Amino acid sequence: MTEPDTKAAAPRDLLRLESRKSRGTYFFLSFVTVLALRMLENTVHEYAHAVVVLMAGGELVGLPFVTPFGGFTSWRYVTSEWLPLLNVAGTSAAAAVMLGVFLPLFLKAKRKWLRWIAYWGCVVIPVNTVFYWFMAPLLATAENYDPVAFAENVGISPPWILGLIMALPFVLACWWMVHGTRKLRAGIIVDPSQFHTKCLVLYYIISIGFPVVSYLNLLDIFKWW
Repeated sequence: MTEPDTKAAAPRDLLRLESRKSRGTYFFLSFVTVLALRMLENTVHEYAHAVVVLMAGGELVGLPFVTPFGGFTSWRYVTSEWLPLLNVAGTSAAAAVMLGVFLPLFLKAKRKWLRWIAYWGCVVIPVNTVFYWFMAPLLATAENYDPVAFAENVGISPPWILGLIMALPFVLACWWMVHGTRKLRAGIIVDPSQFHTKCLVLYYIISIGFPVVSYLNLLDIFKWW
């Protein structure tokens, strides 16, 4: 007599949100997964900037700084003709990697847990990617934000015009997120209480709220330290 393979069933059980314990575990796993994938996205983003700096004959000032919540790359001696490419390189490379790796997995992978991971990479995170180029030109003025610097370097004035142009890609990213979430709930997770949707809303409140605070420079205006 053989014992049931409980280890093989575990990944499937984690996607069944039918008890308080399973929902608590799901929240934790979702948080860890999306942070890991945001770290991947931001790493690609910043090192793509670094590659263009080197291609342009510029000099990096230290290595790129990367966190799951953003990062920055410092450089010097980059000529003006390279600046527009430098501005778009980070987001373009990050979007290409995330969609190129995770979209085929989300659409074609046979293992549900693999499709679940891919969902965060190619459905959820692209909303943040496009939001950066949509909202930063509307609210921010500092040229350390790629979209604001890009608008300046290509002569789009005022910068909010770029934000309006990026409104359509942002709406499309949101539509894809809604469509992808429906596919997730229909074929990957069991979620009678729509707990996943609640996790997703909380994620976007945090991941979109903090950048808006940064764009508006509110941390400097209202800082208490």
